[in-house]
Amino acid sequence: MLADEKVEGSVSIQFNADYFITHHFQEDLHITSVIGPRPALIAMAVAPGDRRIASMPG
Repeated sequence: MLADEKVEGSVSIQFNADYFITHHFQEDLHITSVIGPRPALIAMAVAPGDRRIASMPG
């Protein structure tokens, strides 16, 4: 919706925003600011053969 100009902005955790911008919206969107001094930290487990998810920066 943001890339189609149907909304004026979006708030998301930085992890999600980085992933979607890098993989789907590189030409259309960019992060203009990060709220707060420390972005959220997450942990995840993936199936051994799932290279796409396992290769995500962390």
